Amino acid sequence: MSRSSGKQPESIHLSQGEVPDTTLEGPAVDVPVPPALRAQWQDLQKQIGDNDLAYYQNQEPVLSDDAYDALRHQLHILEQHYPALKTQDSRSQRIGHDPSPVFSSVTHLWPVYSLEKTSDFQGFLDFSDKAARFLGVSGDSLGPWIAEPKIDGLTLILQYEKGRLVRGATRGNGVMGEDVTQNIWNIPTIPHALTGYDGPPVIEIRGEIYILLKDFHQWNAERLEAGLPALSNPRNAASGSLRQIDARITASRPLLFMPHGSTLSDELYPGVSTYRDMVLALKQWGFQQQAAWRTCEKVQDIQNYFEWIAEQRPLLGYEIDGVVYKLNALVDQKRLGHSARAPRYAVAAKFPAHDAMTHIVSIDTQVGRTGVITPVAHVQPVWVAGVMISKASIHNADELARKDLRIGDRVLIRRAGDVIPQIVQAFPDQRRGDVPSFVFPTHCPSCQSVLIREQGAVAWRCVSGWRCGGQAIGRLRHMVSRDAMDIDGLGAKQVAFLYEQGLVRIPGDLFRLTVDDLTPLDGWGEQSASQLITAVNKARTLSLHRWIYALGIPSVGYVSAKSLAQYYQTRDHFEHCIQRCVTEYDPTLRNVGDNAYTDLLNISGIGVDTAQEIMTFMSTEQEWVKDLAQYIDIVAERAQNTKMTPLSDKTIVFTGTLPTMTRAEAKKRAEDAGARVLSGLSQRVDFLVSGEKSGKKIDQARSWNITVLDAEQWQALLDLSI
Repeated sequence: MSRSSGKQPESIHLSQGEVPDTTLEGPAVDVPVPPALRAQWQDLQKQIGDNDLAYYQNQEPVLSDDAYDALRHQLHILEQHYPALKTQDSRSQRIGHDPSPVFSSVTHLWPVYSLEKTSDFQGFLDFSDKAARFLGVSGDSLGPWIAEPKIDGLTLILQYEKGRLVRGATRGNGVMGEDVTQNIWNIPTIPHALTGYDGPPVIEIRGEIYILLKDFHQWNAERLEAGLPALSNPRNAASGSLRQIDARITASRPLLFMPHGSTLSDELYPGVSTYRDMVLALKQWGFQQQAAWRTCEKVQDIQNYFEWIAEQRPLLGYEIDGVVYKLNALVDQKRLGHSARAPRYAVAAKFPAHDAMTHIVSIDTQVGRTGVITPVAHVQPVWVAGVMISKASIHNADELARKDLRIGDRVLIRRAGDVIPQIVQAFPDQRRGDVPSFVFPTHCPSCQSVLIREQGAVAWRCVSGWRCGGQAIGRLRHMVSRDAMDIDGLGAKQVAFLYEQGLVRIPGDLFRLTVDDLTPLDGWGEQSASQLITAVNKARTLSLHRWIYALGIPSVGYVSAKSLAQYYQTRDHFEHCIQRCVTEYDPTLRNVGDNAYTDLLNISGIGVDTAQEIMTFMSTEQEWVKDLAQYIDIVAERAQNTKMTPLSDKTIVFTGTLPTMTRAEAKKRAEDAGARVLSGLSQRVDFLVSGEKSGKKIDQARSWNITVLDAEQWQALLDLSI
């Protein structure tokens, strides 16, 4: 793609700035994070997580795209200045949300990633330049790009074996999705068998489930005539229709499927070497095709397409919320790969927001599982771009004060990207009478304990832990969720009910439940009680990474839990090493080779703050953890990749510049071959891969008898591991 040396094109309305992937620039250096900024980061983590749950799983969005992207942008700024915060489990690295417990979970053959976004044309140029740096080429030589409308629907992943449809699943959290196979057979644009298919034996086709606007309006008219409430918007209608327990209901809904690509396998499909080829192949195999996609050879083509599709938007017949740009060459896509959250070869550009006026009816607060108190505004219901809006999160006390929001205020509601609502501003000059400011509570709305706010922190918190009902219920919900103990039939309502009945107050109580405890309760019979006890008993065997994730350690989510489990392998080793970190902790000893704290920090995704959270948690929460552990058989962690290679289970550190690949690509290829890549040396490292300008790490490695590989030796070992 060429760059104009003259005047830059005018800015186009894209979505919020993409989050830079620091792995492209080599390992970051940990910088101590001030407590106030660490608290702000944790608050952003919670807000983004809560909004992911509301949007992806509950179809009840509470923030506009602009507000949501602003949260992610704040997170990016913090992590850019303090790299220690950017763990693998940061919300900057997470995708979507956990699957709903209503459906069976399935693991995708390949992870399903989200898309990064840009806020202006310079953001797109920055994104493409970053991709060019990863590939080691100039920005001018990158491209062409394929541009296509971004359908506002629900992502669906179709699996075909030898050309025949065998499974359909939602995106979920990107690793596991909801199995909706029974609900997709009657969707007319999903072929049961691929016409003329001669590709790999197993293939995943990815796309969007959506509803035509004419069908949506007709459906709403019929509902209103029948005395039923109107549906909020096409996306939520499509999502709710696909995720029906009764497949006959799904079959009666006007759902369609539009593909937007396929997973790359180890071999490219015959005759398919570009994304354009893939689009044409999908059409040949029997899928419908978007008529509005284009090839963009030049920078000006990117802007021209965005402006053109914005004009064509009302004529498409279905909702779109922006444009997706993808590199055309599949070999470049495959080399670029993905960060923890998003592909490095594609970026989304989203449309501006829609606004409406309404009034605040009430303001209240709620407590999350980490103790953070969040204010929520309930507004007079108002239609905004086809959605009935009745509430919006206000994030925190500072935002509440900054916007000076008061009960009765006339406010501007915005749905950026036609999806999530936010209060943009209030109009105090239109207030009637002397309305008092909202007084932020001094006590927890759940347990009435005094709230605290550390100096410089954003969030007010309840620190009562398990003594706070709101936090306890939130912790228990997390513990029984899909990625943790995965206790079927124990959803949010059941957890709250059992807590309120006094039967489950700490996690170990779950495993002390009996059928006789449950049958006297309203809504519980012997069959339902027996089913729950059976589900609880299945959770008595748990892999180490699920155990660590289930504990709910602050800043440690699913990805970080897997990294910890793969490194320590057994519960005893994990707890022993963390205890060593606690008892021997001395920040001045970080670079000493045989040191438990050094080893912890060298684990991928574990920075200084996360390490401190782990140490604090394992020191202060021992009593209930030990109580719970007596009921659980925690299985040692095994490598995901069963194929043994010379790099399997090896620990590698890179130093210097490699001549044939960037540091990021070398890390990705090592991990693909089964190795663990650390950022710093310890005596437990197997290989130090040394390029040009390696520095003093070579001498340190040799003093510890670590094998040092030059670039040629590294390439040879990598070739043997393919």
